[in-house]
Amino acid sequence: MAQCGEQGPKASHDFLPRYCSARFGSDASAVQRAIEVADNPSLRKTYYYQYTYIQPDEPYPRPYPQSALAALAEGDASADLQQVVELCRQARRDLAEVTDPADLVITNLMAELWRCQALRVATDSGGHSGGLGGRSVRQ
Repeated sequence: MAQCGEQGPKASHDFLPRYCSARFGSDASAVQRAIEVADNPSLRKTYYYQYTYIQPDEPYPRPYPQSALAALAEGDASADLQQVVELCRQARRDLAEVTDPADLVITNLMAELWRCQALRVATDSGGHSGGLGGRSVRQ
């Protein structure tokens, strides 16, 4: 097992399963899967904090969520996001069955998983803020 403070690929690779096991016990696998889904590269483009920093070639303040939605429209992010939405749905179902669904880590993960699905709806509607365009959000 990697020791506290150890660095390198093995230490970072081992951290998440060790953390989840120590923190969540029998619920570790469900929590770990949810964290892995929420850490998808397409979703990383949408985390608000990166839009709060001054960037040399970007306007400040940067429009959020418009900049994030535009980043999702580039490349294969939209197609990838559809797969991630399905993983989010499953992860939410798994988290709903954990021992302590009111745990703050669990509630934060649930919010991130819902946010992922909302991003998919927003990208399907072209990023317009005019609601869901007649679509419903499935659980």
